[in-house]
Amino acid sequence: MLLALHAGRAAKRHDGVLSGADADAAAVAATLRMLRSIFGEAAVPEPTQSMTTRWEDEPFSRGVYSHVAVGASSADYDVMAEPLVKI
Repeated sequence: MLLALHAGRAAKRHDGVLSGADADAAAVAATLRMLRSIFGEAAVPEPTQSMTTRWEDEPFSRGVYSHVAVGASSADYDVMAEPLVKI
């Protein structure tokens, strides 16, 4: 399994030009090109499967992500999961 994050201009390279499966294929191809330029053609085979996501389009994340900081606990995530406005 390989997880790759395209951020900034790389993430928006085909925005508005390609959509759907074409955009997914372009993202996978760009990732493979970069990996092959680093590790060599022979070291990076074609994937057997791929999955792409677009966090900026997801209504509940809107492009954000988080990491567990040193000293953090699962209780910190419980606090972040609380609604901003209590009804």
